[in-house]
Amino acid sequence: GHLHRMSASEIISHGDKLFSQRSPILFHWQEIAEHFHYDRATFSVTSNIGTDYAANSMSSVAALARREMGNMYRTMLRPKNFFALGVEGKDFQGAERAWLEWAAGEMRFDMYRRGANFNRSTSVTDHDHVAFGQGVLEVCPTPDREALYYMNHHLKDVVWSDDYANNVETIHRD
Repeated sequence: GHLHRMSASEIISHGDKLFSQRSPILFHWQEIAEHFHYDRATFSVTSNIGTDYAANSMSSVAALARREMGNMYRTMLRPKNFFALGVEGKDFQGAERAWLEWAAGEMRFDMYRRGANFNRSTSVTDHDHVAFGQGVLEVCPTPDREALYYMNHHLKDVVWSDDYANNVETIHRD
């Protein structure tokens, strides 16, 4: 059902159903993580401080390849001036273009400010995408609603459903 037509108990039930349906893939992701992404290998086991989480790995080649590819994502997807504002099909000039360039600079400054957590969150999400084919990145307002900050979530803690056009319709976090 559509979220705007569902009661709170129906939304919770929908989330519980999604978590239940998704549970078999957790073991697959655990296996992938144990070979490619050691620090995310907590899909079906709990890791304690001091545990050698790569002890069962025969070789670190797969994890190193994932690390190298994950590190390349930043360069490929977010070069130094990747952020720009505009309107598709319109070429702004003069004061309009100057305002868009100013606004893009402000947004870039806000994204990369120290408390925004953009670099760390996108980096972790990049590595999740390399290892598991997807990652969860949330953009939130700061408590004072003066700025944004970015958070990565472990795939084991999030489920979502798509609508008819494959757009994310609902998101549930554990």
